[in-house]
Amino acid sequence: MKRAAMTVIAALLVAFAGNEPDRLMPRKTEINLIQPAVIIGIDATGDAQEPAEVTLLLSELAEASGDQQGGGGSFQIMSAKGQTVAASADEIAKTSFKEIPASCLEYYLIGEDAVKSSLPFYMDYLSKDNELRLTSKLYFLDGDSAKSAIDIVSKEKSTDIFQIFGVNSGVAGRSSSMAFIEYLKLNCEGIAFAVPTVRITNLDGEDRILPEGYAIVEAGQYRRTIRGAQARGYNLITNRPTHSLIDIDAGGGRRASVVLEQANTAIRFRFEGERLAEVVLRTHFTTDALDAGALGDLRTSALRRETERKQTDIVQDELTRTVALAKEMNCDFLGIGQQLRLRHPYAWARLEENWAETLAEVPVRIEVSSRLQRTFDVVKLDS
Repeated sequence: MKRAAMTVIAALLVAFAGNEPDRLMPRKTEINLIQPAVIIGIDATGDAQEPAEVTLLLSELAEASGDQQGGGGSFQIMSAKGQTVAASADEIAKTSFKEIPASCLEYYLIGEDAVKSSLPFYMDYLSKDNELRLTSKLYFLDGDSAKSAIDIVSKEKSTDIFQIFGVNSGVAGRSSSMAFIEYLKLNCEGIAFAVPTVRITNLDGEDRILPEGYAIVEAGQYRRTIRGAQARGYNLITNRPTHSLIDIDAGGGRRASVVLEQANTAIRFRFEGERLAEVVLRTHFTTDALDAGALGDLRTSALRRETERKQTDIVQDELTRTVALAKEMNCDFLGIGQQLRLRHPYAWARLEENWAETLAEVPVRIEVSSRLQRTFDVVKLDS
């Protein structure tokens, strides 16, 4: 009886598995035959026959490369062109002698030409491949190709974005991060939103990748890029990370900087009957003195108030310019309509269909206050 049972089990295994035992048993792959993709870059080539180019940054696993120091091993770049992004990716898979899993994927980089020419064409593959990670970060390139950025990253020992991008307090407030699943969600909702951008910049003779601003996307299409003051204005209005420098006129031809540490913006709506009469943005932020010596003795209350007035005026101007751009574009990338939907759903039901035109016409009042939080009790030195 026992022998008969074993015979039946063996026959079933043969019947189900045939010549493919991996269908029943977990597939085993030697570690030196695995090369995880950590960055996917997508570019437009300008070639009508092969308009898409995919570039992968592949990581040699530490055990396979002999690196036992935790550096993640070395990197390899593979790229291919094709009629579609999917065809380009398939070409890489065909020419590689190793398995390329996407479970370790960290970043999606989309080149500027791909973003501006036909964003849905180049993003479609990413949204349909079920092996790609939805939590990986997405960045658009400003003025450069994804392939160029990947080439810079390949020369480093780490793919940590804040090491590679050389982020410091002077540039961190220009943009924030976005998970790919957030892009998919906002794009499916059909609303305007902002995707963080990065730019290749030469610092002290070395190319680095720095946060630059945001690309405005609406209905799946690129609209424009915002940088500098308007990018920080977007961060402040949408309550995103804002750690950055505010340059202040210290008098006598001198400039001084304070560090914007924390900020919060509340959006309120004033109605007259059923008519939306006004949108009110109330922003409060705090700073730390960075160049206290240049500013003077900040323990003096009058000087502290003057410094707070100057930094408030600067941020007020940035917010005003950002709101003016949204009105000019007839594009609510600031999410004001989403706040209206949450706070006044019945009013939103009336205004939703023509919201872009309504926002362009309705007055927006911007109220800004600030506080110089830390002076470190530093006085101006005699020298």
